[in-house]
Amino acid sequence: MRQTAHIPVLLHEVVSLLDVEHDDVVVDCTLGGGGHAYVLAQKLSKDGMFIGIDLDPDALLRAQERLQDLPCTKIFVEDNYRNLSAVLAAHEIPRISKALIDLGLSSDQLDVSGRGFSFTKNEPLSMTFGRQATFEAEEIINDWDVENLITIFRRYGEEPFAKRIAHAIVVTREKAPIKTTSELVDVIEWALPPYILATARKRPVTRVFQALRMTVNDEYRSLTEGLDAIMAHLEEKGRIAVITFESITDRTVKRTFKQWAQEGKGSLLVKKPIVPTSEETTHNPRARSAKLRVLLKN
Repeated sequence: MRQTAHIPVLLHEVVSLLDVEHDDVVVDCTLGGGGHAYVLAQKLSKDGMFIGIDLDPDALLRAQERLQDLPCTKIFVEDNYRNLSAVLAAHEIPRISKALIDLGLSSDQLDVSGRGFSFTKNEPLSMTFGRQATFEAEEIINDWDVENLITIFRRYGEEPFAKRIAHAIVVTREKAPIKTTSELVDVIEWALPPYILATARKRPVTRVFQALRMTVNDEYRSLTEGLDAIMAHLEEKGRIAVITFESITDRTVKRTFKQWAQEGKGSLLVKKPIVPTSEETTHNPRARSAKLRVLLKN
């Protein structure tokens, strides 16, 4: 199995704020590279339990190998964390103590998965996290009508030139299907005004790739349903930590936590999101857009 040296984002802050006790039941909802998982599970004794969930079977195997010598009980599940209630029921686990959702892509997914997550590599347009996806990005690009393309580019990518890009895709695919990331990048950059390409701080194609990935994996609904499932099973004084990388997901977490705090269900452990230090972003540039929010259940 090919893999990279994935660097977990905001690791010290996550460990500090989740404050794992030796007998906790800890759920890592998105195992990814397993960096957070290993450090959190190290806090557990034989009386504790670690539950790792991921849609990517390769991520599960990596985490199993990494955590195999730790003394806690370990359960690994290939599933979407939105199905946490069913996962816990299947293993007769009534309550959990701590939960982490890290919505970033692991270095393994970006660099070696071959699924088209990165626009810097020429790969097939898949963008699936695991085997449960019902369609791939190539189907969206080549089969969806222009209005649906505009909708997802605006909703999940917050792309101001969604209409221009969608129409350019439709025109291009009439000549030949768009099958690779490089072909899609060319279409997007052809559709954008030259001044955007010349002045943008980051590659403008990022927003379309984000929208496609979120649509393929139904990430928005997974987040909202996953948060509700965690809250339903979290014990009193339990904690939820969420790391986001896009404004749309950060707003969702912010709104949800604020609502729970107003309803008296929880308390915000940090009033403003924690962001990486300049030292961390220098060491790991992929951390630069990360935001961490943490809630304590009342």
